[in-house]
Amino acid sequence: MHDQSNLQEVVAKLKQEATELQTRIDEQRVELVSIQELETQVNLKSRELVTLQANIDKLHENAAAGTSLFRPMPIPPDILRQKTLILDLNGVLYKIERSAIALRQAKDLGWPVLGSRTM
Repeated sequence: MHDQSNLQEVVAKLKQEATELQTRIDEQRVELVSIQELETQVNLKSRELVTLQANIDKLHENAAAGTSLFRPMPIPPDILRQKTLILDLNGVLYKIERSAIALRQAKDLGWPVLGSRTM
């Protein structure tokens, strides 16, 4: 009976160790998956860097040769006229705003302002 009790203790202890080992194996599998995912990301980034470096090298070659991969498109004349008109209008608006501020300041100081109702 004593041997059977010892045998049951040994079996219980072995089962516990087997469970602990399985837990460690499962944890290491999770770590392995994480490492593999990181390796995949590193490989993707590495390929991106190679592509970027090739583009940088090409830009340097073109700069040395006096050419460019990026040629600006000419701006159509009607868009240039509209842009000029917008800039002109912005200038006029700025002058009107500055004048309005000056008139308000003059009124606040009590100075007579032409065209004012308080004159």
